Amino acid sequence: TLFSAFFHYSTIPYYVWINENGKVIATTGAEEITRENIETLLSGKPASFENRKDIRFRKLNIEHSAFVLSANFSLKDTLAKRDEVPRKDIFSYSIASKSIDATIGKLYFDTSHFAATNVSIDFLYRFYYDAGYYEAPVRGAFDSQSNHVFEINDPKLLNRITLPEGSNIKSGSVEMYKWIKDNAVCYEIIYPTGLTWKEKMELVKQDLDRYFAKPIGFEAHVEKRIDSNTTALRCINKRTTLTTTGGKAEEHHDRYSYYQHNMPLGHFVGLLNDYYFQSKKTSFIDKTSLTTPVDLQLNCDMTDLGPINEALTKYGLKFTIEPNTIDVLVFSDAKN
Repeated sequence: TLFSAFFHYSTIPYYVWINENGKVIATTGAEEITRENIETLLSGKPASFENRKDIRFRKLNIEHSAFVLSANFSLKDTLAKRDEVPRKDIFSYSIASKSIDATIGKLYFDTSHFAATNVSIDFLYRFYYDAGYYEAPVRGAFDSQSNHVFEINDPKLLNRITLPEGSNIKSGSVEMYKWIKDNAVCYEIIYPTGLTWKEKMELVKQDLDRYFAKPIGFEAHVEKRIDSNTTALRCINKRTTLTTTGGKAEEHHDRYSYYQHNMPLGHFVGLLNDYYFQSKKTSFIDKTSLTTPVDLQLNCDMTDLGPINEALTKYGLKFTIEPNTIDVLVFSDAKN
């Protein structure tokens, strides 16, 4: 809470470099966290890398509602007046818009509504397929670079859907803010009551197709494809027992540690797909056949498979590179 008030970052990871005198000397992304850069600054030399420039964002609480609906009326003897429609009086609605200026990219969902501000169109589709394609939500199912692909011929169309690979636009840069302003979108839906989760997610999919895919001219669908470089989690020591001490399910993670308590291994694998390795061309899958909750504590560089495997040894687990059939979310040109 304190750091968030001091440093107005727009995306994570966001690193603040502070010297021995308590002075902020740099703000960067993860790419600049290298041995060479750290040793340079520890020796008292100035930073040779570019500082990240994040702007101060306006606060937008989307946990209640990203957009406010109002009754627009006027009386002849008064000024024009708009009254907010109480949330309790709204049966259901959905809305999509262009990006909102000076507002952080954000997502929130609960059993009654889903809202996202200033996100890419492909991000919204991946949220739907992660949350609604299977019988139960699967975190990170379509977030790795191997689990979603773009087969769109028009570069301008591709740029509207996602920040193209190889664009070299860095988080916090002026170029990134311009791309967000021109291409990011906002979306919100309040679900009708009495629907199952799958039915709610189907409404989201219908909205995404109606608001974005059909007007822009693309399609999104899932195909089964062979991936020769999947990263599969295997049990290598059957004598090692994976258990939990029970109690409240919880999870904490950062760059150099991962902790989960009373949660399935699928949660750990999903986090590797949609956070730690989301920009890598590999797909993490669970091949352990273990469905019961377990406890894990890993203290290592969570972006490097070697140290992760070393930390997993005590649990009798290991990631191996092998071919597997995986589900792939394909963004393609619309068929005529």
